[in-house]
Amino acid sequence: FLFWERLYRVIQHVERKGKLSAVMDFGCGSGVMLPVLSRLSDQVTAVDIDLAPSQRIGEFVSFAGNVTFASSCESVPPGSLDLILALDVLEHVDDLNAILADLCALLSPGGEIIVSGPTENMAYKVGRFLAGPVYSGDYHVRDIYQIKQALQKFVDVRTLATLFFPVPLFVIYSGTA
Repeated sequence: FLFWERLYRVIQHVERKGKLSAVMDFGCGSGVMLPVLSRLSDQVTAVDIDLAPSQRIGEFVSFAGNVTFASSCESVPPGSLDLILALDVLEHVDDLNAILADLCALLSPGGEIIVSGPTENMAYKVGRFLAGPVYSGDYHVRDIYQIKQALQKFVDVRTLATLFFPVPLFVIYSGTA
């Protein structure tokens, strides 16, 4: 439920923006956001260090022709993106400041980066424990509040959603260049 609710909130926000020229899904995973992004943008770049999940999905589902896949952001010109999604990915990266600097440099003036991630608070940790050892969280380097702090060095940040009050488990932020 939490996974889909986060995506739903982001989709609602992005749909209000209208038609976009170029967007990126950083950490695209299996590509769950790509159908929406390809409908709302002329060009979509899907980036992930492991493209195998999206390739497996691509065996069963055709991605739109305006979607290109890449294992890095190197081919994207600086200042060319209207929107970057980095949903539930930045808690996994080691050099957060370098990644955020690179991503924010790709935004056009007024462009937006949307990030989401876990709070890692006690309620979140209890839920993860109840979910079993596969969801231990040992693969998280930081929480969403640390991501927000780093993101504020590069863009103006505001909260899009907190899931759920009064015990936040995930937060979604928007940063505008």
